[in-house]
Amino acid sequence: MKYTEGYWLRKESVQASFASQAFRVRPIENGMRVTAPERPILSRADALDQTVLTIDFVSAGHNDIAVTLYHDMGYESHEPRFELNVQPDPVELVCISI
Repeated sequence: MKYTEGYWLRKESVQASFASQAFRVRPIENGMRVTAPERPILSRADALDQTVLTIDFVSAGHNDIAVTLYHDMGYESHEPRFELNVQPDPVELVCISI
């Protein structure tokens, strides 16, 4: 990525996917997991051939939220990682349907 004129620019060969709606919200330990497709799903046919992102929002400490975004969760990651020192606060998830 390049930084120019105040904006991050994507490489020409990269196609980005952006979430358009929160399709499903589920509680997980100390947070919530949001499943979000790149286009709205109005029927079964809309669920075909599109990217689905999984986003985890987890309490990592007092007034801290750890956000992790996944695509293709089935693959094993071989990137270097280190353990975080987390002390999560208790979380209460309240879902409101509109």
